[in-house]
Amino acid sequence: FELVTQFSIVRQVMETRTTPASDPMSQVPGLNADLVHRLSTKPKHGNAKAHNMRSLREMQRDDCANLIKKLSKGKSAGALKSTLNAIYSMPLIKIEQSKATFNPSKESQGAGQRGTLEIEMEINRQGGGKQNRKGVDGGYSVSLILGTVSSRFLLAYTSFQAPRGGTTKVKKQLDFDWAAAKASGGEDSGFVILRVIIEGVRGLDTEVLVPLK
Repeated sequence: FELVTQFSIVRQVMETRTTPASDPMSQVPGLNADLVHRLSTKPKHGNAKAHNMRSLREMQRDDCANLIKKLSKGKSAGALKSTLNAIYSMPLIKIEQSKATFNPSKESQGAGQRGTLEIEMEINRQGGGKQNRKGVDGGYSVSLILGTVSSRFLLAYTSFQAPRGGTTKVKKQLDFDWAAAKASGGEDSGFVILRVIIEGVRGLDTEVLVPLK
């Protein structure tokens, strides 16, 4: 589970040409080290908050533009547009529902018992994203990684391409070893861990605990 996660994170670092220790906001064209520092630091006075890659992406585009203009001290309109296009072309994934259920089978007992995880997501992408060598939107691959709480055992894995534009509802299903999940389910044997990792983008991953019912 952790090994598969690390492989995905390594691919993120390679594709964004950043380092694991760097702030994920540094992957955005136009956000230099000084501006990233200003964005990630909470001001000493006022109600403004510190930002990260996710909070920046979750802002309305106009609000994000005003924030960057305020902190960048004279960014040109063209440069600002390119920066905003880069931010909002990144997939923003919200898990709306995740449900793990047991599938009883007369033929299978013990280790053969199966469970199913149903996932409903909302994925938002505005405009084009990263381009391949031919200048075509190369898209973003999304990995769904399911593991146990205690032993970090890999239960299931799948990947898919994030939709190219607008807001899209996506449903996915993962089948897994129910007995293994229960045996290493943490408190009351009651949970599994779902990680949603976007390869090619840092700072927008999601992790949730899903109860076993």
